Amino acid sequence: MGRPTGASAKPDPVTVQAQWLKSLRLDHGLSLRRMAQMTTGRDWAVTYTKLFRAEQGITSPKWETVLAYVEVCGGNAHKARRLWNAADAVTSTTTPTETAPAVRTVLPPEHISEPLELLHAMRALRTARGPRPLRELEDAARVDGVSFLPRSTLGAILSGKRMVSKQTLLHFVGACTGAEPDSTTIRAWARAWDRADAHRRGLHTRPALANLIEELETKTTELSRAREELARHTTTPAANPTGTDVTIGHVESGDIITVAAPPPSKPARVWHKIRALVGTLPHKSGPAPTTKILRPGPIASP
Repeated sequence: MGRPTGASAKPDPVTVQAQWLKSLRLDHGLSLRRMAQMTTGRDWAVTYTKLFRAEQGITSPKWETVLAYVEVCGGNAHKARRLWNAADAVTSTTTPTETAPAVRTVLPPEHISEPLELLHAMRALRTARGPRPLRELEDAARVDGVSFLPRSTLGAILSGKRMVSKQTLLHFVGACTGAEPDSTTIRAWARAWDRADAHRRGLHTRPALANLIEELETKTTELSRAREELARHTTTPAANPTGTDVTIGHVESGDIITVAAPPPSKPARVWHKIRALVGTLPHKSGPAPTTKILRPGPIASP
């Protein structure tokens, strides 16, 4: 039997330790390879493989590996020792016949940040609707006789021999899900690839910066929707050609952002929404961006 699972089961000490070690590393913005490099030449030097296994939660690592996390990431040594003692006690009292194969958690694209997580998600996506042969996926991505998913390339990617390119990933997702190129699903996988590739190259962002970028994308989307709503309630383009001219994206300090005032039938709801969103856009130091109202002209009689 494997370790107990379920709502009433006690937390597995090995899993708790693995999650704590991974959180230490991610809080310091380190990849596994970068962390392994930082331990080179130390008494507690560890390899990439040992670090990787320590975060899988399958078995408890050696104390030297845990110590590397404490030294590099500044973890609490007393807590590390307590977690390690509990995990090591479970591992040492479990016989091989009692250990069940670990079930790896497959992350949704929104939470993928590393190449290995992306690979597991691709494998799960391939079998989500039943096993999909490579030939079938190759044919599904064929355009004018040329496939964007050659079997040899896809086989090497799914076996972990090479990193998937962004375009290949998007074609793969489209073949597996039927999603359109500009759909929300495709965009989510594209962002997942960006994060995994940045992590692979050691350019992954710190959590605070990643949250800021995500917040900016959300505000920009909300502002675009408000513009669309405003456009539906303003005069015709001839009467008010700049009625929906709202600047989004990077805003210089002191800029004036011009929007159309809502017509009398929509008193202030739309206008206040846009003005609030404009005030949240990031800008350089100095005065915050301001807004200028353009009153729409009279609505022509039909």
